[in-house]
Amino acid sequence: MPVGVAVLVVLSVMRLTRLVTFDTLTDGFWLNRVNSLSRWPSVQYWFTKLVTCSWCASMWVAPAVVVSAYFFGDHAWFVIGAMILACSQLTGLVAQWLDDGRRDWAGD
Repeated sequence: MPVGVAVLVVLSVMRLTRLVTFDTLTDGFWLNRVNSLSRWPSVQYWFTKLVTCSWCASMWVAPAVVVSAYFFGDHAWFVIGAMILACSQLTGLVAQWLDDGRRDWAGD
């Protein structure tokens, strides 16, 4: 696997893990799933940990992305998708660093 693709894979895993565990974009989706498991408390507990723990979720996200990169890393559609995820992750990191405290108007 070329080094460039490996870097894109790492950044893509970071972005997808954050999307699963922390982003407000997926909050409602995961909340509905967790609530639907209320009949099985042990499964609900496990699933809640999975979608709120970045380290836990990355252990499921990383293999899927790495295996995909192994088989499809030389395809343009994979590289473009990985670049989009990588750019999103880097933008989020830089925005947190540069814009700390500048979003008072957003109600966060």
